[in-house]
Amino acid sequence: MCPLHIEYLDERDQKGKVFESRLIADSLGGLVVYIAVKFEEAHSLAENDSHDDDNVQT
Repeated sequence: MCPLHIEYLDERDQKGKVFESRLIADSLGGLVVYIAVKFEEAHSLAENDSHDDDNVQT
């Protein structure tokens, strides 16, 4: 796991922006469900995540 990714999620969680985050398939991936009023906010939360994996889908 990318430490910056975990830090980003922790910060957003403390601000009440993360509904759920879980590892999937023995840590091969994960799922994050953000809390947002508008699609643009949710998209921004996902796009600004510092995860360094090029295969991340938002």
